[in-house]
Amino acid sequence: MKFDPRFVSLEGKKFGWLVVLAYSHNKPKHRGRRHFWKCLCDCGKHSVVDGDKLKYGHTKSCGCQMNRVKSDLSGMRFERLVAIEHVGGSRWKCRCDCGAIRIVESKALKNSMTRSCGCYRRDTVGPKISASLKTHGMSGTPTYGSWSAMIGRCENPNNPKYPSYGGRGIRVCRRWRRSFVSFLRDMGEKPSGHGWSLGRKNNDGNYCRSNCRWENPTQQANNKSSTKLLTFRGSTKTIAQWAKETGIGFGTLWSRIEKHRWSVERALSEVPIRHGSSRLVTCQGKSLTVREWAKITGTNHKTMSSRIHMGWSDEDVVLGRTNRSAS
Repeated sequence: MKFDPRFVSLEGKKFGWLVVLAYSHNKPKHRGRRHFWKCLCDCGKHSVVDGDKLKYGHTKSCGCQMNRVKSDLSGMRFERLVAIEHVGGSRWKCRCDCGAIRIVESKALKNSMTRSCGCYRRDTVGPKISASLKTHGMSGTPTYGSWSAMIGRCENPNNPKYPSYGGRGIRVCRRWRRSFVSFLRDMGEKPSGHGWSLGRKNNDGNYCRSNCRWENPTQQANNKSSTKLLTFRGSTKTIAQWAKETGIGFGTLWSRIEKHRWSVERALSEVPIRHGSSRLVTCQGKSLTVREWAKITGTNHKTMSSRIHMGWSDEDVVLGRTNRSAS
């Protein structure tokens, strides 16, 4: 062995439960060498240990003392935990008051570093943190969704609807843009039911308290920039509003105006002819539906409906012009 001026023989000395029997070997280390010694433990096992670890008290046994219980904690309570079984070393199996089982170091139990399985923090600290972080408590509600969508289509250029809102210069007032709570205070919660949405009275105006309201589907449709307005006898209304007032179907009015290019006066004045198999037809003093007359005469009900559409009289619809002239 190369001479080491710091070498000190440990033979015959005792460190904890280990007695040094003889020198074993050495290994090089920074600024010197590490010396290992053959040791006998009180439990009867032999082991080879680094001399530095013996001198500084890092190794005191062959390992047998790791499983030796230094103090019995069985049945003792530590806050919410009760020690029920030693599981090796300084670890104890504990049952929490909530019923959970946890493995805890004895030092953590004695020094109150561990008081529960984790439920203590959830029950005491958790609610305080949640309360301090809570703002309005309405995230995920329909009202919050309408507010968020309004901000997105007016302020976010990447929003698909931005060209129709923010791109047209429509903006959200500062009061609403900065605070959902202010929006909620001004507008109230979104009405329950299908189809309600946030609308503007002036379709070219900004989103603010004086220009906004909760609208049902009919109001929203009437307020669209693409809604066609019809003026008749001094009143200007949408097609949907005229349909409701005149009793003429919305589809019929729209078809007359947009498809067939009728004048507004004709479209709103002319009563539509009722077609189909449910229309009543009077012939020879009897008033029956088209389908009933078709069953009696043997004529296809679609043929009779076509005759009505062409403007035939009720007698001609049922009897046919050829059959009627022959009779």
